[in-house]
Amino acid sequence: MAPTLLDRWTDSSSLSVGVLGVGNIGMVHLKSAAAMPGVEVVAAADAVPENRSRAERVGASNTYDDYAMLLASEDLDAAVVALPPFLHAEAVERAAEAGVDVFVEKPMARTTDEAGEMLETARDAGIAIGVDHTLRYQPDMAGVKAAYDEGSVGHVPYASI
Repeated sequence: MAPTLLDRWTDSSSLSVGVLGVGNIGMVHLKSAAAMPGVEVVAAADAVPENRSRAERVGASNTYDDYAMLLASEDLDAAVVALPPFLHAEAVERAAEAGVDVFVEKPMARTTDEAGEMLETARDAGIAIGVDHTLRYQPDMAGVKAAYDEGSVGHVPYASI
């Protein structure tokens, strides 16, 4: 199995990140990444000039109007895919070609077949792919999941927060 991003990242190295799409949610990811110790947002891409300017002000070192050009030009450890959903599969394919791990904003794909193709592309390229589902990574939610797994919470057919 190929080394994961965490295997490659050491305390003495900085994690280089690119953000593909810096509209509303992309900007949230950019700001979050820029605030993390050991993470450098080296580039952002967006077709909208105002979004690129905003990304520069927030801390993106370089900006591009084409995410494929960003992936081809920058030396990244990971990329956040915050593009419109119809571009997610193509962006993952481009990231895979560049050997860049990806974190994809929801929805991952438009269809289950497309999601399967994205996973296959990532697996074949040896890159990691993660999907952002609201609250899934929050510590409180991990505690709820642990309580459920331990059996201290009964069957939960549906939950909404």
